[in-house]
Amino acid sequence: MSAYDDSVSKSANGDKPNCQRTATFANVGDRRHLPQLRRHITDRDLDGVPNFVHIFLAINALLRSHIGRAVQGLEARDGLVSTDDWAMFRELCNVYYERFREITSCFWMEYLEPTRSEHPEVNFHELLAPDLDAIKRNSSRHASVS
Repeated sequence: MSAYDDSVSKSANGDKPNCQRTATFANVGDRRHLPQLRRHITDRDLDGVPNFVHIFLAINALLRSHIGRAVQGLEARDGLVSTDDWAMFRELCNVYYERFREITSCFWMEYLEPTRSEHPEVNFHELLAPDLDAIKRNSSRHASVS
């Protein structure tokens, strides 16, 4: 973890000892989850659509969880929040919201649209039906926080 991640994490978590670092998702996501999405984008196999959707939804849930933890850490601080702490908190959230934009673009523009174009015979509404409600919820939540 970089010094930046550590300082942002401490700021967002109120400098509490032994607290889980909040800023690690940016690093973990880059190493693990995003490459999985990219592999699906490269392959675009219809059998992989459910797996791609589940990875997409899992990343969304992780990002929302980390933002919630950062907010809780900021709210748990005693007294007023310094301008430096507020700036670091905002930078942290900017990283998370950038990841939201990135994975949403991966889902819609880089994966779903090209896959639909390559397979016009497939009813994607039916293919996505098991996860459609979760996708809609994530889309509407993301629109309300952007």
